[in-house]
Amino acid sequence: MGRRAKNILVPPFRAIAHATDVVVFLALGSAGDVLPLLRLAWHFAVVFRLPVRFVTHVDLTPLCQSQRIKLSTSGKNPVFDVYSILTFSTGGLPSSAPDLASHSAPTASSNVDLHPRVQQRQIEQAAILPACTGARAIVFNLFCLEGWSVAERMRVPCAAVSPFLAPLGGGDMPKGLSTAIGGTIEDAGTWAAIEHWAWRMFLDDVGRYREGIGLCADVICDCNETRTGGFAVPSLMYRLSPAVLAAAGVQLPAGAGVSCVGFFANDDDFAEGKGEEDMESVVCDILQQHSRVIYITFGSMDAMHPALTEAESAATLLQTIAYCLQLADAHAIWQVASPASAIAQTYSSQRATSMSASRLLNRITIVSGTTHRVLLPHGKIFSRCAGVVHHGGAGTFHCALAAGVRQLVVPLMFDQRFWARVGMQLGVARMCEVDGEFAAWRDAVQWLAGGSKGDLDDDDDEEVEDKQLCEEDTEPLARWKGVCQQERQTLTVAAAAGHLARQLGLTLP
Repeated sequence: MGRRAKNILVPPFRAIAHATDVVVFLALGSAGDVLPLLRLAWHFAVVFRLPVRFVTHVDLTPLCQSQRIKLSTSGKNPVFDVYSILTFSTGGLPSSAPDLASHSAPTASSNVDLHPRVQQRQIEQAAILPACTGARAIVFNLFCLEGWSVAERMRVPCAAVSPFLAPLGGGDMPKGLSTAIGGTIEDAGTWAAIEHWAWRMFLDDVGRYREGIGLCADVICDCNETRTGGFAVPSLMYRLSPAVLAAAGVQLPAGAGVSCVGFFANDDDFAEGKGEEDMESVVCDILQQHSRVIYITFGSMDAMHPALTEAESAATLLQTIAYCLQLADAHAIWQVASPASAIAQTYSSQRATSMSASRLLNRITIVSGTTHRVLLPHGKIFSRCAGVVHHGGAGTFHCALAAGVRQLVVPLMFDQRFWARVGMQLGVARMCEVDGEFAAWRDAVQWLAGGSKGDLDDDDDEEVEDKQLCEEDTEPLARWKGVCQQERQTLTVAAAAGHLARQLGLTLP
């Protein structure tokens, strides 16, 4: 760090107002990273009667606005503004968001040789400081660490909130970084937080950004004369189940300001006797018509992983799952991020060009889970399915766990393999590689659909009934569903909002 900033599109700080009347939530990433913060921010605004500005990607803004309207039907309508940063979410697809070029910053033309992702990060960074105008406090997720530096520049409190475990993907602090900074920080609690997640603040790209907004590039320099304790790491709140983390053997760093506030899911998604008005009609029809329904969703991976973005691999995956569904006498609802995804396009083309493929694919119904205005209630849907196939995102894993449904985890990247292992350890999930052997897929889908625990013989065409389920399979599902229900009684989103306020030094009005 310490190099002069280049290509960092940051306006002069003097243009930022100093009124301290709004709490800013910076939420970048995919829908799964953003929506948990949206719900927390809303309840924060309701409980503390403070205006909130929620900052996210332009393609997620319609979805966030629709969720805000839905939350307003409760009769509570705080001052809550959704502010768009003109970049795509990690799951953004061209058909579901405006073209990036039409929203690029005017100075971006001088950076035509930059990788699109680098250019996108520059646009995001340029927008973060203006988005924090008038901030009384700043809350950020781990895809927007710049919020920490902006809070330091504006001299306001800040905190981090994450729906996944850091570090992203399970990687450790880069070699050499520990030695470079370890001797300068003596406080054990601070160092524990740095080792756990805050080491990313010491990377060069952060230093360049800090220089661009007028801070010392070296994070550990105490550039703010109002601080007396030297370098301080903000608190970090995990939106995860403490019971699940404990069972998985995860130990959060003691004394480092890291806490686990629970998986505060939307209670309506799990409430008994609720109507079906929030579900798409096609989802309701499938659930009513078929006794063995498997729900498939890969979240933002639809736009990120080659197994789902390349036509050939998407076709192979579709055919494999469709044939496994036929053998298990099951039907699948497959949620895609957009009709433009490779899975959706391949599904349509195969049905149009091959009658035999079309008959096989009749086992699958494709739905667009986020048209970026519609959010399917996963908890409500999962509880009516035989099983769920997913990528192993922390939110989807917890939601299926709370619904008491079997899971087949197909990890693709990041922390997904960790959650697959946790699911197997808890006895509620199996894992399958996306390019795994057909026999592995066949047995896993049979298990999801309610078949026997063991593998089926190739020549065994006898229908396997639900009554053959092994007790050791069903008991963990019920037990962990109960654990989640108990946690939801106390680890509510309102309680998390109160915890966050205490971390920020705010009090009830």
